[in-house]
Amino acid sequence: MGDFKLRINVARFALENSEIEAEKEGPMKMSRPPGQNFVGGNFSVRDVRSYKDVVGASNSGSGSAVNSVGIPVAGPSYAEKFIIVPDRVEAFKGCQGLAVVGRAVDLETLVDIDRLLSIAKIVVANVQYLGGLSVLISFHEKESAKQFLSGKNIWEPWFSKLDLWKGQTLPFERVAWLKLSGVSLHLFEADVLSQVGEVFGKVLHVPKEFEEDQDLSVVRVGVLIVQSWY
Repeated sequence: MGDFKLRINVARFALENSEIEAEKEGPMKMSRPPGQNFVGGNFSVRDVRSYKDVVGASNSGSGSAVNSVGIPVAGPSYAEKFIIVPDRVEAFKGCQGLAVVGRAVDLETLVDIDRLLSIAKIVVANVQYLGGLSVLISFHEKESAKQFLSGKNIWEPWFSKLDLWKGQTLPFERVAWLKLSGVSLHLFEADVLSQVGEVFGKVLHVPKEFEEDQDLSVVRVGVLIVQSWY
């Protein structure tokens, strides 16, 4: 048709034509078992979706998904809820200037941070886990916190990032452990498992050796998931 294109929904067209033919032949007689009644008057096999609904569902990612027979499939629904936080809220205000927020370089360093601080003879008041790879290290004096922050040659092997705590907003991080089941035996390699973990986040831990494992039905992969709300 020249520069114009005609799109035809064959299945819908055939379905509507079959209904027209049925109307020409007269009302459909439907048999039913004795004692069973149908609720409602006329029964129609016509698809209740419009052409726009059909084309829109197939061409865009929005709207409800449909299965192979055209029945809508319910997708996941998320109800977001929010609260309004007053400006006066300042949690851990007493730690401002006395603490630093550090992001460990890896999971092993995060687990051993207490021991590493002790070996380096660094006196701290408290070490608190914040989620993901982050920790809050508090000192007894502000000068001690500044001195530790300035000693980059000491903490650089431990932290990829280290900042003085001033009440700033921190990104939401968490360590997730994926339980992978059904992995075929010939695919039990660290590289393959790492590729699976990278689908969900930064891979922190993958088992290296499997020959001595008693249970190969499930394998655990640690990943870091980061999400900033601001």
